[in-house]
Amino acid sequence: GEFALSLSRERMDWKLLERAKQLGVEVLGETAAVGLSRNSPSQWVLKIRNSDGTSAEIETGLIIDATGRSRIVSKLVQKNAGYLNQIPTPNRNAYIGFKSHLQNVHIEKGRCEIYSFRDGYGGLSPIEDGLANHCFLVRSSVVREFSGNTDKLVEEVIYKNKRAFETMKDSLPSAKYLAVSVDSFGLKNLSPAPGILAVGDSAAFIDPFTGGGMLMALESARILAGCVALHNLSFETLSTEYKRLHKQTFARRLLVSSLLRRFAFMPFFAKTAISILDVSGISRKFLARATR
Repeated sequence: GEFALSLSRERMDWKLLERAKQLGVEVLGETAAVGLSRNSPSQWVLKIRNSDGTSAEIETGLIIDATGRSRIVSKLVQKNAGYLNQIPTPNRNAYIGFKSHLQNVHIEKGRCEIYSFRDGYGGLSPIEDGLANHCFLVRSSVVREFSGNTDKLVEEVIYKNKRAFETMKDSLPSAKYLAVSVDSFGLKNLSPAPGILAVGDSAAFIDPFTGGGMLMALESARILAGCVALHNLSFETLSTEYKRLHKQTFARRLLVSSLLRRFAFMPFFAKTAISILDVSGISRKFLARATR
């Protein structure tokens, strides 16, 4: 009879970072990874730069790329380490994702709503301090129609969904909408080079439709941590085991989410799917289990 905890990424990320510090993790704030090179066949040298302009190098035999969709470490491999053929060039900017926190939305506590509209879909969910998190994904061609005017885009595209209009018609953004390009979905290269493994969105970017991105980040990190902690393995064996468990855990989830995205971008199929889910508890349970 109670609701799940709902909070912003900012609040959650801060809590996770503080917990990591409590457990003894050394955190380098305001620091960027700017270079990557080989010191030996089994040793990487990661060059970092601090906000004050000073640089340093970190030597390690294992790097975990947990930099999200930006895949910073993997791109450094591509740029500096000669593994150009192992990282495919994505189809850039196919979609644009938007996010903002809204005040004065008309949505019940404990609800998460998903809206389908022309060439996109979005979601609304309450977070802390009386705010609601509004995210939506839309084709870049639609964004260009409005010359980057997000307010006009929301009014003339998203609000064509009657339910979205009812919940957000009186809302006010607490800050400007953040926008990010989304080049592709699905599985990425889990090991772009020997000694480097990826987790979270760096490993696989699941369609936002299911809201499972953070869950996959936490789960994939747990899987990899277990592989590293329980076995004194060579990197080749470690990589093989991690890939096996990652596929076992996420392959069906990624496939179902991909199909859902395709339906969401076709209004007739989206309406049909919503109608089926509305009357069938079995379908709702299947969808929840298939995407989580």
